[in-house]
Amino acid sequence: PLLLNDIIMEFKYIDEIPLYKGGPIATDTLFYLHTLADIPGAISICKGLYLNGDFEEIKRYILQGNKISEHIRFFLGYSGWESEQLSNEIRENTWLVSEEKKSYLMKSAASLQHPPICNQFFNKPHCTKPQDVNSFIQTSLSTATCA
Repeated sequence: PLLLNDIIMEFKYIDEIPLYKGGPIATDTLFYLHTLADIPGAISICKGLYLNGDFEEIKRYILQGNKISEHIRFFLGYSGWESEQLSNEIRENTWLVSEEKKSYLMKSAASLQHPPICNQFFNKPHCTKPQDVNSFIQTSLSTATCA
């Protein structure tokens, strides 16, 4: 697994911080979703969910021992689409689309792999293909609508 701790030396001796694949574009760039309203420069995605912002403030938050799980998710890269491309792909059922609460989107990837996810999206009691869950996670964060 990729860890932010391996990239940011100041995080070397704190608990492991997962680093997720955000998509195939700008894979050398760090992005982060978070629930921290007071981060300067953060872009509001919906009520209580933000993208990026002042990374020094994010580092300060982490180094002060604050909870990361369910508050910040880090990604390398992002997914992007041309005008109308995503709308067309959704119409073609290429993506799984659902409305979820922001707290659900901020859960760890491991917690998203439990049977209710598989039942809701794949009509299976358990996911049998890892790509099913990976596709779900990327789709949830890429096309999320916050409830």
